[in-house]
Amino acid sequence: MIAKATDNQHPEQELRRDRRFQVSQAAIITQPGYTGIACEIRDFCLGGLFLKFTDPEAAIAALVQRAEAGVEIVFTPASVDASRTFRVPAQLKRLSPLGVGVGFIQQPTDALRALQKLRMAEHREKLAALPTSRAHPHLREASTTLLNETLLQAHDQVMRMLGDKLGAAAQHATGIAEHSGLLSAMHEFRQHAATV
Repeated sequence: MIAKATDNQHPEQELRRDRRFQVSQAAIITQPGYTGIACEIRDFCLGGLFLKFTDPEAAIAALVQRAEAGVEIVFTPASVDASRTFRVPAQLKRLSPLGVGVGFIQQPTDALRALQKLRMAEHREKLAALPTSRAHPHLREASTTLLNETLLQAHDQVMRMLGDKLGAAAQHATGIAEHSGLLSAMHEFRQHAATV
């Protein structure tokens, strides 16, 4: 398990089953009887993390003899709940000059949620830093027009499919009340479709 392609030393060997998400979160690799190793969580997935070393030489020297060892990844997300420290049991998987990939021993649902919230907060910050839409009025206008047209086409298609299904169900109805109810529903949907 290694980070995204930018940090990846062996892209041809990648056999991941999970999509990885970039994030930047300070963490410490801890193991009883050893000094903690400062690092940064660079990406995560449902199966593990990639940790970039703060001091690569010292970290590699400390971890090279502990391949496949059980460790704990300790981090406190700044933007989620500063009072909550996560301790994630993991196993060292792949050591590289850039960092180490770890696999979760047990899936840490709360820790993954916290990392996802942190990732989304970072994403919102990046979007907020982009130039305002006033800088590109033509692009905004074209995007709005295309979005409106796409939504209307999708709505029309869904309404047609719904009408077809209601009509087919009405044909197979067993009673008069069921038949007229389905036809009335089809009529109501067509009537309200124009207001959207």
